[in-house]
Amino acid sequence: MKKIVAVVMGLVLLMVAMSFAQGAAPQRDSQKGTISSIDGSKLVMTGTRGFSKLETTFVLNGDTKKDGNLKVGAFVIVYFRIENNQKIAERVKTI
Repeated sequence: MKKIVAVVMGLVLLMVAMSFAQGAAPQRDSQKGTISSIDGSKLVMTGTRGFSKLETTFVLNGDTKKDGNLKVGAFVIVYFRIENNQKIAERVKTI
């Protein structure tokens, strides 16, 4: 009986450790749309979700990879991560 309790407790501790490890990794996603405005530190993009128009702001930094001619009106895909409730652009690519 003691062995079963020890195994169950070990599994519980392992599951808790795995949940903390998963929570530490930033969430990554991508979004397509048209550039509404862009400057050195942010990109505002207009896209759609269902029947709704959606405006999203992404933070640009020195690590952001930029592919293509990024200008107002360009159709792009933004690969980003969420960090401190901000969408940090990792790559912006015209399509």
